Parts: sequence; structure tokens; C-alpha cells
Amino acid sequence: MTRRIVSVEAPRFPEVNQWPTPNCLEGLDLLRWKVSYPAGATSIYVSVATLADKQLGNVLGQIFGSPWAIALQVGLLVAVCLLPLVNWRRFLDRTTKP
Repeated sequence: MTRRIVSVEAPRFPEVNQWPTPNCLEGLDLLRWKVSYPAGATSIYVSVATLADKQLGNVLGQIFGSPWAIALQVGLLVAVCLLPLVNWRRFLDRTTKP
């Protein structure tokens, strides 16, 4: 019994310049789009953030800047820091001990 060696050729892809391109992208300077899009998105973000700060900044500053709110935030921060120190197995063990 003889073995045959079968070779399989890898598929050939067209050259890079032969790939089909959408008609809407032909003739566009993509470097300008790459530079202008982040700049435009950033300016929109800054505009919305500035407007929100003017409209809501004073209200949020009064709410979160009050002494009671600061005390609540500090208390909750201490509680979060103490959570890892709790023996959680004590709460999970529901068997009765004789």
C-alpha cells in the first residue's frame, strides 16, 4: 500500500490595489477625516459639558457640598472599606450546632 501526498494550494487573494472600493469613498482625503472627526467630537463634548455645568453645577454643588452630604459620603466610604473585614462565612453557615 502506498501513500499519496496531496498538496493543497492556499487561496490566492487579489492584490491590494484590486480590492473593490465603495464609490462614496473614492477621492476622499481620509487623513482629513481622521483628524477632523475627533476634533469635532471633542468640541461637542466640551460644549455639552459646559452647558450642563452652567445649568446643573450650582444645584449639584449645593446638594453634594452640604455638611450632611459630606458626612454621608465619608460614612459610606468607611463602610465600603470595612466590607472585606466582615466574616461572611458566619452569615452563610446556617447549620444548627448541637
